[in-house]
Amino acid sequence: MARLHRYQRVLRRKLILRYDTCDTKNSRKHRGRQSDVVLIVKGTKFRAHRLVLLELSPYFRWSRPLQFKYTIPGVTPHIMEPILQFAYSKQIRITPNNVQDLLVAADYLLVEEIAIRCTQFLEKHLCRQNCTEIWRFADMLSLRHLSERALLLSELRPLNRTSDPSTKTCQKPCTRSSKTAK
Repeated sequence: MARLHRYQRVLRRKLILRYDTCDTKNSRKHRGRQSDVVLIVKGTKFRAHRLVLLELSPYFRWSRPLQFKYTIPGVTPHIMEPILQFAYSKQIRITPNNVQDLLVAADYLLVEEIAIRCTQFLEKHLCRQNCTEIWRFADMLSLRHLSERALLLSELRPLNRTSDPSTKTCQKPCTRSSKTAK
């Protein structure tokens, strides 16, 4: 038994070292090689390696280790793709268009590294035009630090009384040009 665990640790290290060097373009190709897991996300199938997923998140510590297909609810295929690319390459492209979905999915899948990067992205792009919406979004996800920063910034300007307080999404983060224009 101890010998098996030692073998798994060595194999895990080899897989992680091998795929840490993958670039984003090649990560999809490497995922298909000798994959032992299929993730099904809203009908889309993603091939992956169990050991890489175990390193990515505690979410992937399966209750039945011999299972080979897993359905992942609550995540869309266009968000699962960059999360899997990150699992292999440790690189992820965060944009104003995907930051909210990535953060929600990372929170759901317990991928702390992506959640931290998304939070940093939102903090970096926080401005007076989007602070109220980011505050609502951060509050919904219990992101205390981001929520406090956004709330502080929102108190520096009059609140927009016409906005719907039940709205749970936020506007796109301000770009550098809109931050410097003010």
